[in-house]
Amino acid sequence: MNTTAVNMKKINEIDECRDKIQFYNSYDPVISIIRDNFQLHITQHLASLKSPNRTDPKEDIRKSATSKGTELENSTEIQKEIYLDIGRKYSCTLFMFDMVNKPIEESDVKLFYEILFNVTEYRTDEVLVQRQDGEIHQFTKPLLIEEKVENLIEWLKSNREKSDLHPLEIVTKFHYDFIEIHPFLDGNGRIGRLLMNILLMNYGYLPILIQQSESLRYYEALQSGDDGDTNALLEFFCDKQLETQNDFISSAEYLSIVAKYELEEQLKQIKGTEKCFVLTEDTKTGNLIKVVFASNGFNLTETSFISYEGCSQIGSVTLFSIFVKQKLPHIEIVVHRDRDYLTDQEIIKLEDNFSKIDVKLFITDGTDIESHLVCSKHINKCHPEISIDEAQKIIDESIRDVELKSIDLFRKREFGEKHSKKSSHLDQALIDIYNSDKFRFSHGKTMYKSVKSKIQKTIKQNANLELKSEYLLIEKLNSVGTEIW
Repeated sequence: MNTTAVNMKKINEIDECRDKIQFYNSYDPVISIIRDNFQLHITQHLASLKSPNRTDPKEDIRKSATSKGTELENSTEIQKEIYLDIGRKYSCTLFMFDMVNKPIEESDVKLFYEILFNVTEYRTDEVLVQRQDGEIHQFTKPLLIEEKVENLIEWLKSNREKSDLHPLEIVTKFHYDFIEIHPFLDGNGRIGRLLMNILLMNYGYLPILIQQSESLRYYEALQSGDDGDTNALLEFFCDKQLETQNDFISSAEYLSIVAKYELEEQLKQIKGTEKCFVLTEDTKTGNLIKVVFASNGFNLTETSFISYEGCSQIGSVTLFSIFVKQKLPHIEIVVHRDRDYLTDQEIIKLEDNFSKIDVKLFITDGTDIESHLVCSKHINKCHPEISIDEAQKIIDESIRDVELKSIDLFRKREFGEKHSKKSSHLDQALIDIYNSDKFRFSHGKTMYKSVKSKIQKTIKQNANLELKSEYLLIEKLNSVGTEIW
């Protein structure tokens, strides 16, 4: 298989995500989540992609029953078939997950088919199909089916042990070859996709679901394999795996495992001598946040700074806080959250939520913690060669420098990333809000960077604003520090 550069780029991305999922799987097995998600879509997984519209399986059973002469009023027979159909599908998924980390045998192929269709043998009739280009394609002759299935299974075993092919290439080739053999009269696609998902999970990937709307691309990719090129099928499977992985790592169940792991990792940082934990969303501010807290009465030798991943992880912060309060009731917890573009109502709600669990909340005055260091008197203290007036001029120039970016970020906060460039009758209202308090709505990190750059040009040396200073006093934060020490 001559894998394209595009496919290899996708494969590398898929492998990175697989390794991430498997890392957490070693901590708290996620297989049950995968199984539950698969079971939710069991009907779709075990439905034919050739049907123009997937109907209610109960309705299919009723039609099948009446076509065989069963009276519609004879609900017992129909009800029995409905429950047997559910049982067959459920059994298939149980069997599929039982096969994870086991080699596929020829008997497994037959057993899948027997469970679904109550047929135990390969087809004895020849099968011809008209391709989308009008050509007639003949699948494997009946007398050769058993031999070809056995050879395919042996090829799979040998390539699992040692192969130059990437696992996704092996899965792709196996799936195409199985469909090409076409061992059964009906349901080859369904059995092939079950086997494909076993292989994917054996290699640490997630099982995928091909939607009815994707059937055309899927069949066109299979047809490309008839012409000797399975790259289209590989790319299709890569796209489906990426989509499935992205959905999975965004799920509440997976995020709860990640949060639990991060919580336990955070707990390992406890030294036992702390009087205060500061949970901060900033992971790249270095010494800056410690300077702000030291300037507000916090003893850094008795304070541990633990970072969390932004506001999306605020739930894990709450969980961590409750746990620490139960185990170490003498420790004060302060949660740092950048104001960004939060409204007053949002801030009040956050403060109320944390006060209920006896946790102090520190929200910056500007959009970021860096905003606090953008202060003319603080700049003058750190660099006496720059007067307070000169420092204020530098700050004003920096605010103008970052105005467009600040307004753009403000728009994204209000309208969302997708609609941030669209015109709106609220455009002027946002600009008016920004103009009402430019310092408050200027992007702190960018503004701070601009200020440092201008100071450096003025003094002809590196600017250093990360010094303890009385001009970094924040009333609410200082009251917490004073209370603890």
